[in-house]
Formats: sequence, C-alpha cells, structure tokens
Amino acid sequence: MQATSFRLPCRQFARARGFHASLPTQKKKAKVEIDDLFAEIESPVAQSASSNTAPKTHGRLKKRGLTSAARVEHFNQLVGFVSPRLGKKPEVKTPRVRKSAWAHLVGLASTQDQLEKVVELLPKWKDMGCEFGDKFGDLIARRCDELSCPLLALKVFGDYSRIRSKTL
Repeated sequence: MQATSFRLPCRQFARARGFHASLPTQKKKAKVEIDDLFAEIESPVAQSASSNTAPKTHGRLKKRGLTSAARVEHFNQLVGFVSPRLGKKPEVKTPRVRKSAWAHLVGLASTQDQLEKVVELLPKWKDMGCEFGDKFGDLIARRCDELSCPLLALKVFGDYSRIRSKTL
C-alpha cells in the first residue's frame, strides 16, 4: 500500500485566511548600518534633559490628582448628597446612594475628621438594610493606616453591634 501524503495548498490557504498577505509583512526591511558597535548611545532621558523644549504629550494630558481644595470640596459635596439619603426613613428617596459612593468617600477623606464623618454614616447605611462590599473593610483599614488614626480603626472594627457586618 502506498502512503499518500496530504498537503495543504499553502498559497491558497494564505490568500483565503489572509495570513502574511498584508503590505507591512511583504515590505522589505531596510538594512541597519552600525559604524561603531560599542559607541555610547545617548539615552532618551539625557536627550530630553539637554533640550530646553517641553516634553510632548501626544495630545493627551497626564492624569493628575485633585488639589487639596478640590478634594475637600468634592468630599463635602458627596457627604451632602449621601447623608439625607440614609437611615430607616430617608429625607430624600431618589436618586439612591450607590455602593461605590462609600469607596469614593473613604478615598477622598484626607484628614481624620473627614474619615470620622464617614464612619458616623456607616450605621445609617446598615439601618437601610444595605450591605457593604467584600473589600470595604480592607479599604477602611488601609485608609486609617494611611491617615495614622488607629483608634478610629479600632472604633470601626471593635463595635460589631453598631455596624453589624462580617467584613467590618
């Protein structure tokens, strides 16, 4: 018995699927000439430091954090939005408070007093029958550590009857 070999028609297959048939792959690369193999190459950092022009951003601005005044203003706006919508009988029913608002509040708190305001609002959220996310306890613990207020963390995590949460 003769063994027949099965061959794929490579060119037809490449045309049908478009593999390696695009112009950039067919274009020949230019040859690179190196005069001195061990010559010192200037780094892009040294070139930008030597030039007096501003670095190019390619049309995009670099993301910067909030200024301290904007942070405090945003924190106060968020607390003003959240506080009347909490409790067993909230003053304002709609729009409701999202779970993500708590992470924003904790992240925007830049002093111990601001973080204490957030902690005072936590039982009202629980009175509504809402729960915190799984990682909210870690978020509060980390923020208390960053703001150097371990007694506040002890207050939050030590009073289970007040918060009634497994993660907090």
